[in-house]
Order: sequence, then C-alpha cells, then structure tokens
Amino acid sequence: HVPQGMDEIRVETHSADIDINDCDALDIKLAAKSGDISVEDCRGNIWIKNQSGDISVESEEAEKIVLQTSSGDIDVEVDEVGSLSAKSTSGEIEIKVEDCNELFLTSTSGDIEFEGQAAQVKISSTSGDVELEGDLTELIWIETVSGDVNIELNDCDGIEGTTTSCSGDIIIDLNE
Repeated sequence: HVPQGMDEIRVETHSADIDINDCDALDIKLAAKSGDISVEDCRGNIWIKNQSGDISVESEEAEKIVLQTSSGDIDVEVDEVGSLSAKSTSGEIEIKVEDCNELFLTSTSGDIEFEGQAAQVKISSTSGDVELEGDLTELIWIETVSGDVNIELNDCDGIEGTTTSCSGDIIIDLNE
C-alpha cells in the first residue's frame, strides 16, 4: 500500500515485480532489471524503465507517461494523458487512450497498436506492424522499415500526415 500525499515514489529492483496501486504522488519513477512492472489508478507523472519484463499502466488520468523496456510488452489503458511515450526494443506496444495530446511510440522488433483519440501521433517501427484506430486530430507521422501500416480514422478533418514503409503495405480507411 502506498500512503497518500507523497510527492515522489521511486522504486528500483534487480529481480522482482513492482506493483503500484491507487496512488496520488506527483512523480512515480520505477526501474527493474528483471520483472514485470504494473501501475494502476495513479494520477501523477509516470516514468518506468525495465530491461526484461512487461510494463502495464491503467489509470483515469496522468499528465505524462514515459515507458521503456528492452525485452517485454507495453500495455497502457488511460482515459486522459497529456503526453505518452512508449519504447520497446523487443516486444509489442498496445495503447488505449480516450484523450491524448502527444503520443510517441517506438519499437525495434514488435507490433504497435493504438486505439483512441490523440492530437499528435509519431510512431516508428523497424520490424513490426502498426495499427491505428480512432480520432486523430492534428498530425500523424508513421515510419516502418519492415511491416504493414493499417490506419482507420473516424474523423480526419484538418489532419496532416506522413506514412512510409520500405517493405510493407499501407492501408488507410477513412470512416467519415
């Protein structure tokens, strides 16, 4: 259990899981060399770095979320976030966000999936498919070296975008 009213929570471990639940700290900084990291119902800025293990974040709102794993999946489900950045060297990234201002997703080897609403989206994948579904309002920039790109937009009024793939299909479905 995490006491309420803390300014910062910092946890580092070499080989253990980290679970943080129902926390109102301004900053949450978590790091592990081996083990899964889970954050649920926390409202502050969240920084997570994991070398080998999955990262999971589920919350109603956060100002900033920064996630990085070398070998593991990233799974995020957030209602509202100002800025969300997720980077995985070897693992899938799955993001569900109802409202996000800035979204930055990077994967070297693994698929990237995004569902929700975002103003600015920048996605980079070396080897993996990219799937986007939802309302994107300002800017889309997607680059993949080897992988398919599948975009399904509900509203694309006034949006600017660039999508490139060296070896893969690009499919864009506009549901206006």
